[in-house]
Amino acid sequence: MASAAPSTPEQDHEQARLAALYSLDILDTPEEPEYDELVRLAATICGTPISAVTLIDADRQWFKAITGIPIRETPRSISFCSHTIQQPGLLLVENAADDPRFRDNPVVINDPRIRFYAGVPLEANGQPVGAFCVIDTVPRTLTEEQKEALHILGRQVKARIELRARQRSLEATIEENQQLAARLERLNELFRTFVEKNPAGCYFKSEDGKYVAYNTRFAEFFGISEAEWIGKTVDDVFPPDVADIFKAQDREALGQGASHQSVGSYKIPTGATLWYKSVRFPVRTSEGVKVLACLVFDITLEVERENALAEANSRLEILATTDSLTGLYNRHFYNQRFASDFATAHRASLSLAILMIDIDNFKLRNDTFGHAAGDDALRILAAVIKQIVRAGDLAARIGGEEFSIILTATDSAGAAAFTGRLQSLLRNADFGSAGPLTVSIGIACLQPATRDWQQLCEQADDALYAAKRAGKNRFELYSPTTPSATCAE
Repeated sequence: MASAAPSTPEQDHEQARLAALYSLDILDTPEEPEYDELVRLAATICGTPISAVTLIDADRQWFKAITGIPIRETPRSISFCSHTIQQPGLLLVENAADDPRFRDNPVVINDPRIRFYAGVPLEANGQPVGAFCVIDTVPRTLTEEQKEALHILGRQVKARIELRARQRSLEATIEENQQLAARLERLNELFRTFVEKNPAGCYFKSEDGKYVAYNTRFAEFFGISEAEWIGKTVDDVFPPDVADIFKAQDREALGQGASHQSVGSYKIPTGATLWYKSVRFPVRTSEGVKVLACLVFDITLEVERENALAEANSRLEILATTDSLTGLYNRHFYNQRFASDFATAHRASLSLAILMIDIDNFKLRNDTFGHAAGDDALRILAAVIKQIVRAGDLAARIGGEEFSIILTATDSAGAAAFTGRLQSLLRNADFGSAGPLTVSIGIACLQPATRDWQQLCEQADDALYAAKRAGKNRFELYSPTTPSATCAE
């Protein structure tokens, strides 16, 4: 019989990659909110209709989460993400119709007619198992901020996949430990070996709360010898507030006759903070003596990772709601907040005013002094606005040189006074060699007959148009006789 041909390095790599994927036990699992939220956030930040978390199987790509297309898998042969896992870093395809790798792909020629793709590989156990991507049906690219956000979100997906695998392993370990503890009478020798070699800290207490045994790992947690706490209670070795918590947990486990789980932290002698998960459960010795067993798992790494994820989420929230040039809120957040503020004010018959602000002759400034001077003007105007808005107000950049301010609990007189302060500050601001900057402002105030927040925006736009027509560098208060806004700068 002829021997089988030796495998190629490519085949070996694929087998290792698939082994890493299958070890996660994640394929064909139900949808999970945390993954769905990440793909929706990626689509919002990158401005694409489609975003997905894909896992590349032997012959298919399966979507753990996807928004924009109601499918769960496609053949691997037509997958863009199969290319992503073959390289490090970001795969960016700005126009698939012009890319020789993809222009004949069925999903480019036919629905959904993909044109733009950006994806980062997802790794597990050192192997690329999938990708996190955003997709559009028109050619485009990403800003540096959007690329950074895609990388951050990709790392979050990778971390969640790893945490999911570790959690399943932890749950399996807990279940195994409890089963072994229940067979303590028949498996004394095996159990002693298991306790000593277990990566978790293990201990036993008598019913009166004294330590009767613990393993090496438990001693390492607290920096003690293997016999230092034998015969002592938690009152002897822990501060009173910590001891009271542990005693209450012991009583609950003994009283229920079932396992009791808890999570907490403790500052160990080295000064570091140990985060732990403990599982307490009562058992009986072969002599019928009731003791309390406990497993203590070190979850410090998981807690630190969750804290890092929370910090990354905070940064992403800023990216999703803030205009990167001026530091003011962006139009997407502005629309959401305005709708909420309008509903609150309308329902409670409160005053509400909106200012629409447009920089006068902004195109001329850009053409004369360059776009850097234009960007400086936008930043300086934003800084002036930040000086005078109150905590409950909202200032946003809603277009190129267009800004808007929502003034809560403010009538027309208050809005006019605010506008006067803004224009006064602008007159004294230093705009460098490009010279002074002026703005035209339209003001509209909530009236009982105002239908919705969009109508209030239109009224402020009309007043802004009237200020432009009247000579710029001024403000106008909307009235029903104000002409509709149809002019350019």
